[in-house]
Amino acid sequence: MKKVAILLSLLMLFAVSCAKSELESQVPNVSSTPCKQDVLRSGELSDKVDVEFTNKGVQIVCYNFEVPCDFTTVNVTHTFVNGVLNITQKGFPNQANCVCYSDVSYTIEGIAKNEVNVIFINGVQVYCHNDNDSIEKLDTVIMLKMNESFVTTNSNNTMTVSFVEVVDNRCAKSQCHLCWGSKADVLLSLTDSESTNVKIDLSIIGCVDELDNESNWNFIDTLGYRFKLSKLSPYPDIEPINENDYIAKIKITKL
Repeated sequence: MKKVAILLSLLMLFAVSCAKSELESQVPNVSSTPCKQDVLRSGELSDKVDVEFTNKGVQIVCYNFEVPCDFTTVNVTHTFVNGVLNITQKGFPNQANCVCYSDVSYTIEGIAKNEVNVIFINGVQVYCHNDNDSIEKLDTVIMLKMNESFVTTNSNNTMTVSFVEVVDNRCAKSQCHLCWGSKADVLLSLTDSESTNVKIDLSIIGCVDELDNESNWNFIDTLGYRFKLSKLSPYPDIEPINENDYIAKIKITKL
């Protein structure tokens, strides 16, 4: 019996390590240019990123990425969970007090376009499945994780939308039939190119995680756009939700 128990323990450890490797891994074959000292940083990261899906996976080219002057390589890691691809880029080593700029390119293999809802690089949204980093068109749907931002530029303005706070008082999934007045609030911070800063509170009311009927969506008009919250996931149950696991689905309409 002891041998069986030891074997089961080893199998469990192996399964755990395999699951982790599928969610978080180092990206191979990252190429970067030498330090470009004469580049002045302007705009946001999402204005300098090309995202292209190929038969190998998702190809990323990041222009003028800020790195320490002493860097020799750029380390890239990623997680891919529930359609959200989170990428972390860091220049290495990271000991110099000055910065320079480098173009970075790599491919994250095995990820198809129809599997990806949103891509973040160092916390900034650079891709949304039905958006090209611009809200010139009438409607755009973005998905934001807690403490992450979406940056978009149109012909007249650059706007940053940040998910800064959530208050989730929705009834637990297993107890929805017992309560009324269930509600969740998402606080967004909006900043435009004129340094106008606006905070808006969007709500979902009832024991739901997504509002299918658009007429019931809570919305706010500001800075020339209408913002509506249509989904907040995950839906709470008995166990508390880690704040950093929340994802808000927001529809933006140009007025």
